Amino acid sequence: MKTNPDTTPQLYIGLDVHKEKSSVAIADPGATGEIRHHGEVATTQVALDRLIRRIAKSKNIPLSRISVCYEAGGCGMWIARMLHKMKVPCTVIMDRCGI
Repeated sequence: MKTNPDTTPQLYIGLDVHKEKSSVAIADPGATGEIRHHGEVATTQVALDRLIRRIAKSKNIPLSRISVCYEAGGCGMWIARMLHKMKVPCTVIMDRCGI
């Protein structure tokens, strides 16, 4: 199956979201893409927005070509709504307590 290169993510960002801080991982696309820990960021709208824009700029990637994933939990869906407004694709995974 071929994919459209204009819609295939060029970078994946995974967030482990907690009330005060979130841990950030970055993965290159593909089965052999490198996965690396990027650090931690405050779990605030300003900090997450700044982080994602900074990563996109440093990699010379448009926001629409980054895909973010995080587990839904006590922090709610505000991150997904923020990313949607930024035009950043986002997948929210249900936490195991929500089953």
